[in-house]
Amino acid sequence: MKDKVWEFYFYVPNEWPNVQICLHFPGMTLSPHGLVYESVGVFCPNDQLEQLYLLRDEDVLIDWSRPLYINFVHINIANKLVEFYKNTGNVDMVIVDVWACEDPLLLDQNEESEEESDPDVQVLPLKAEHAEGIYELYPANDIESHEVFLRLIKTLPAGGVFCKESLAAWMVQSYYGAMFSMQTKPEYRRKGYGTKLARFSSSSWSKVSNLPTIHESWGYNAEIIRIVLQSILFLRWNNKNNQQQQQQQQQQQ
Repeated sequence: MKDKVWEFYFYVPNEWPNVQICLHFPGMTLSPHGLVYESVGVFCPNDQLEQLYLLRDEDVLIDWSRPLYINFVHINIANKLVEFYKNTGNVDMVIVDVWACEDPLLLDQNEESEEESDPDVQVLPLKAEHAEGIYELYPANDIESHEVFLRLIKTLPAGGVFCKESLAAWMVQSYYGAMFSMQTKPEYRRKGYGTKLARFSSSSWSKVSNLPTIHESWGYNAEIIRIVLQSILFLRWNNKNNQQQQQQQQQQQ
């Protein structure tokens, strides 16, 4: 919220802070139809999940008859939302593990071994000029915009491993608090560059946040889930619409 890497709209209940639920729209920066309220981020303490019933009854901010794209939320929140939606339509999920560095100060004490150290390899902050190449290789570039990469690199910790001045691997911190994009080009894999990035990014993030987090491969202490909800009514309408389009194309041929 402080860094304002994107124009998000935050909503809390009238009973706040007694009812601690927070929504932010959009939930991602490039939703399929470009609508502000078709994607959402959901935050709620794990010991107050029963308050999520407010979402089930929400009919102003959320249109449950349309597809709803929910960005990464804690697995307990996700399970509750799936429970609400199970009789309404289809649920697609992507599950991710998260590891939290609880003592970033120890990172500076762990020096690289001689095998890890290579004079031709450097870990440096990313620059705006690197955003285009990173975005093209980002697996979820259908739901996040190119512009957000530029803003994240400019505003939040983002590092790259450079081999002979060529970008080999990178990590960009996310607007939702964890690692956004961590990738290594195929020709540079299995060289320990991920460990270098984890150390660099966690150390950098600890200077602007209390608890830096990165994703899978380093162990984890939480699971987060990205969800797509599609109501049965929408699926029927979509199938009918697709059939009509196919018939029109066949007639034109």
